[in-house]
Amino acid sequence: MAAYLCIASNSVPPSVSKRIVLQVHFPPHTWIPNQLVGGYIGGEVILECNTEAFPKSINYWTTEQGDMITSGDKYEAVLIDDVYRAFMRLKIRNLEAKDFGIYRCIARNFLGETDGSVNLYEIPAPSTIILTTTTERINFETKDHLGGNSRHNANDKIEDSFNESPLNKEVRYPGVDEEQLDFDGDSTDKSNGLRPKADTVSDSGASGSSFSYLRLLVCWIWTVL
Repeated sequence: MAAYLCIASNSVPPSVSKRIVLQVHFPPHTWIPNQLVGGYIGGEVILECNTEAFPKSINYWTTEQGDMITSGDKYEAVLIDDVYRAFMRLKIRNLEAKDFGIYRCIARNFLGETDGSVNLYEIPAPSTIILTTTTERINFETKDHLGGNSRHNANDKIEDSFNESPLNKEVRYPGVDEEQLDFDGDSTDKSNGLRPKADTVSDSGASGSSFSYLRLLVCWIWTVL
């Protein structure tokens, strides 16, 4: 199928042209994309058949017994065509044992007739997998989830973290003897931390202040001289 354009011209305008369409008439031809199609009981399948013919052909499906198939609840026949090609689709729903067999697609025009066959066979139905999930409730007050510590709550965790912190370690103050330090509770138990005596800190602060004042005074005398 094609169009041809014939043009005639000389030195005297205008030029003239003629468009000619060539049409080739031929009998139907068929080809089957998949000649073997598997389906399972209760499922659905789609059979395909492609044809070419000009003039356009009449296309339909038949069963193995030769009965013409029409669209309905069981079957759905779809035809998509253009100038000389036709694409045939047959959907079969809710397959039963009697539905397996040979299906034929037929195309015919005044130049001839042709057909193609598709074998529909049974395959095992896919197995159904049921996934179940369980939810485990975690009780933070039981031994099983907290390594044997019964009724271990959030406050115990905070206290344990504080006892293991580097800030809660024994503090050494340079220049201060241990006798000058005051302990909370028993003097032999140092696990609660150390605190310097107030008078020791006060005396140290006073000595530092006097030394700083003396340095300022020496610098001022040196500047005057």
